[in-house]
Amino acid sequence: MSQQPPKRRKCGACKGVGHDRRNCPALRATKANNLAIPAVENRNGLDGGPSRLPIGATMPEIIPNINWDKVCYVLFDLETTGGSRTKDDIIELAAMVLGPDGIAIEDGSFESLIRPHRKITPYITTLTGITNEMVKTAPTFPEVMNSFFRFVGGIVQSHCILSSTIVDAIVLVAHNGRAFDIPFLLRSLQGHNLQSLLADDPRYGYFIDTLHVARTFLGGSAATPTNNRLGTLFQFVTGAEMENSHRAMGDVKALYTVFRSPQFWDRRIESLNAFPPIPAVDVSTESDSDESDSDTDSVEGRERVLVERDIDESDPKNEDVDKVLGDYWQDGEFIPSEVPEEMFQKFTERFSSPRRPGERRTGLQVSEGMANSPIKAWRLIFTTAILERIVKHTNKYGQKKLSLDWTPIDKADLTDFIAVLFVMSIQKRKDKPSNWFSSNPLLESPVAKKITTGRQFQKMLRYLHCCDPDQNATSDDGEYDPSYKILEFKNSLEKRWAALFVPHQELSLDETLLRAFGRMKFKVRIISKAARYGIKLYVVTDAATAFVMGVLVYTGKYTYSDTRSESTKKTVQVVQQLCEPFRGSHRTVYVDRYKIVGG
Repeated sequence: MSQQPPKRRKCGACKGVGHDRRNCPALRATKANNLAIPAVENRNGLDGGPSRLPIGATMPEIIPNINWDKVCYVLFDLETTGGSRTKDDIIELAAMVLGPDGIAIEDGSFESLIRPHRKITPYITTLTGITNEMVKTAPTFPEVMNSFFRFVGGIVQSHCILSSTIVDAIVLVAHNGRAFDIPFLLRSLQGHNLQSLLADDPRYGYFIDTLHVARTFLGGSAATPTNNRLGTLFQFVTGAEMENSHRAMGDVKALYTVFRSPQFWDRRIESLNAFPPIPAVDVSTESDSDESDSDTDSVEGRERVLVERDIDESDPKNEDVDKVLGDYWQDGEFIPSEVPEEMFQKFTERFSSPRRPGERRTGLQVSEGMANSPIKAWRLIFTTAILERIVKHTNKYGQKKLSLDWTPIDKADLTDFIAVLFVMSIQKRKDKPSNWFSSNPLLESPVAKKITTGRQFQKMLRYLHCCDPDQNATSDDGEYDPSYKILEFKNSLEKRWAALFVPHQELSLDETLLRAFGRMKFKVRIISKAARYGIKLYVVTDAATAFVMGVLVYTGKYTYSDTRSESTKKTVQVVQQLCEPFRGSHRTVYVDRYKIVGG
């Protein structure tokens, strides 16, 4: 009888063979460096025992050469029918797209239920609140995945257009992503032969697990959370209880708060994880071929519906966002009517020049669903970066004037102020703004009083600043510039116009008068204009749509800074300055004779 080989021991810490837990070298190294072996977080929110990392999902030994100023983050969460990657299905997906600064991109939230192949157990229904009736008419997994990745790509592309930058990497962020969310997502994509959605885009490839960050970097700190559950970390960061837990969007919102906290945000670079190798697409799989083809054909049609659904102003979830912008024209809700599709035809045409081969797309450079209502168009132009810059300058000017008596404002205060200005332009009342916030029912404006208070409006009206208070009133060539207080704001708007719109073949350049009655050195009087008194502007616009592409403020002799040729008329200098961005584009500029005589 042959002797059987001795049974090899298996370690309970690292799952290796040939040694036990007491002699585990990985465990000794972990204790020596005050680290913790990653554990699995159960779907009921409780931390389980030790677990190995997914196959191939390892911390990169060398941090990849990534420009972190060109990275977007996708925070996501999954709700499933169980914890098995091979047997259970995803029933809900929610995500939020963040910019390189870690701030959520407007209208960058995605949420959808998914119809599973197996029924939802009563335990999962009790835990998440998702029933079989809720997912009975939900889209399938391939439909949601196609919509999700196209949605993320569209949001990132819009961010690139609006910020004039290029995104080099898209990093996925999840709580317990190393052990559950990322492997579950990759396994589901592979099961439906959809791994090309990730593999074909080189910007994907890395993810961050906030659970790993908490275990690695918060364990040795003075203030340590009691455990590493998402709800506990949310309470540790904010001091408040987490709401709507175990639903995908509720967890994503809590994850956004946790990830943006300094304890996690400052550790994101060294906490980067690499994706495991993604298998190639199996072209021989035919089980879901008919379904996949129908899903692909419907992606184009579903993309616009998805975008409009996520940013629909009639959605009660977005009611608080629209309140600060003044949608209070009636006692009930007022929803701006969307622009008809035929109105977009002139914004999406192409033009070609006989001197230049090929065609160029003109008009809006974003999808119709992102600009088919006034509030959406306003948000595209007045971005968060522009508003935050005005808030910063206003706070600095207020502290300079009032010192300790100044109460800092935020973005919401600024949008409230702008909303009241919109109301003034619609109702056209000629009395003092202080009457709008009066307690007298004959003088008050219920709309304005719903938006902000009279004291706050007067404060914004007095201390609003669009430039750095310490900035000198000199232009780039050292000459005095009377319009220096709005120069930074004007340049930001022109960059936004150029990023959102490409003009057609014909341009129009003329002068206009912006009505103003304040004390200004460069205020003019033009009898032929309806405003009579105000600020004179030279404007170049797209002739087909009247979209403004550039503005030059008339400030007297300081307007003309070109001293290279004294024989060139000043009006010709205006044309040259406004048309400089279009030099070499073979466009036609229409001006009156006054601006070309002597050129």
